[in-house]
Amino acid sequence: MRRMMKMIALALVLALMGAACSGAGDGATGEVEQLCELEPPRQVDFTVLNEIVDIVINGPVLNGRRYPPAVMYDEENVNLEDLYLGAFDAVYRFEGLTSDDLPNEIRAEIMKLAAAGTIDFSILDEHVKDLAANDPRFEQLGRERQQTQVFAAAAKGVLVALGDPFAQYFSPEQTFAHDQSSTGEFVGFGFQWQRNDRNEVEIQVVHEGTPADQGGLRAYDVVLFVDGKSVDNCGRQAFSDAIRGGDGQEAVFTVRRPDGTIEDVTMTRG
Repeated sequence: MRRMMKMIALALVLALMGAACSGAGDGATGEVEQLCELEPPRQVDFTVLNEIVDIVINGPVLNGRRYPPAVMYDEENVNLEDLYLGAFDAVYRFEGLTSDDLPNEIRAEIMKLAAAGTIDFSILDEHVKDLAANDPRFEQLGRERQQTQVFAAAAKGVLVALGDPFAQYFSPEQTFAHDQSSTGEFVGFGFQWQRNDRNEVEIQVVHEGTPADQGGLRAYDVVLFVDGKSVDNCGRQAFSDAIRGGDGQEAVFTVRRPDGTIEDVTMTRG
């Protein structure tokens, strides 16, 4: 009888463990409503550097019309080898190297393109993918965030080689922020954020006097939910779009403070 009771108790424990595991699995598979749709990872396209060079040398195209460039170029004075090496150098400096560390076959291909007067940064695009896949030193280049940073550095390297003192590269996020602030009608909360090492939405800066400051949001808070919806799937632009709203509208951010406590912070857009 005692043995049978032990067997029954063990069966109950196993059943409860199974139920607990099943419940955890259900939650992990998406019972919690998401603030953003899951975004597929973007592949940074380094061939866009071709368009940057074209804009600087020949002028921008707006509404189908080509406008004159800020600086008139004599193409014979544009050193294409320096143009390529400026971009490649940015990639290699990402890991503390320089363009001097370029494989000889890549350097030979660059010289061949430059001698032919050809601007084709597909050679850089293919090389970045090869480095990310096959060179352990460049493993991080397989991540979108790092590729985006390297692309910005490569674009700046190209602009330096072109020698245009008026040309600057702005990321899509910088362009969006500029467009919003230049209208004088931006409505929001007044904080800056980024993904931390654990891929969480972490507040970096809360601007003084803004709705975020008045509502009690603080630097290094980690945002878990907005109005009860998880932020796990949110990329940078998707998160900005999802929390946008009209002047005077409230939103509740569920945050984890640096000390580990979980709190709701109510903010009113303004």
